[in-house]
Amino acid sequence: MDANHPNRSGHSPAARGVVIIVSLFVLIALVMAGIVYLEGRVLNGVRAYVRGEGLWAKAQKDAVLYLERYSYSHDEADYLAFNNAIQVSAGDRSARQALLESPPDRERARTGFLQGQNDAQDVDAMIWFFLHFQHVSYLHDAIGIWRQGDRKIAELNATGEALKQEIDSRHPHPQKVASIRAQLKVLNQELLVLENRFSEVLGEGARWVKATVWEASLAMLVVFVGAGIWVSRRIIQAITRSERELLISESRFSSLRNSDTIGIASWNMEGQV
Repeated sequence: MDANHPNRSGHSPAARGVVIIVSLFVLIALVMAGIVYLEGRVLNGVRAYVRGEGLWAKAQKDAVLYLERYSYSHDEADYLAFNNAIQVSAGDRSARQALLESPPDRERARTGFLQGQNDAQDVDAMIWFFLHFQHVSYLHDAIGIWRQGDRKIAELNATGEALKQEIDSRHPHPQKVASIRAQLKVLNQELLVLENRFSEVLGEGARWVKATVWEASLAMLVVFVGAGIWVSRRIIQAITRSERELLISESRFSSLRNSDTIGIASWNMEGQV
């Protein structure tokens, strides 16, 4: 029996072994590429939300600044600037609410994120990341912080309306205006704490993703290397067995060829030669 003699499928053991090994390495490459691609998308989503949080925080600080300035200047332009700044957080809130609907309203989410001044190239990553990871602990916690921030923004908006109502009155009370300014400082500090916490949670999530992807990649590599060793061993055993059978067959043929045989006779059960 020849080690390269084809079997019923038309492939020799050696050829089948090469096909299996090559297929295994192709599979390894595809799986690793998929893991790297997924990691890239996740980290891109985290980056987009961190950047979005920065825009949200800047708009919130601008809103507080304009409202505080309005408390002194009584200029309608400052109050209009306050309203424009607060629309950033309103857009992000609308996007989150749209994605939490069943089914998610992607178009309204896109409009909301753009209203939140997020880069148009980041919007798809933000939507994908939210829809696929909203139940993962890190993003779930970040969404909870996001909701708390929106409640504080609602308080900030109500404070602005109260300030405008007081200033629009015929005789604004200086002590009441000062009290509203004090409320603004408290709200600003509380929002700062939430903004920092949001960034920390997303940072922890990014580190968790990197660690998880590394562990998964290492585990897959160990599995594939183990499978490769096992398949290679089976192939070597098959080839060794084929070579042993070939040597036995060649030995029998050599013995027959080298013997002093005059002829070979064959007969059947009826005695016919």
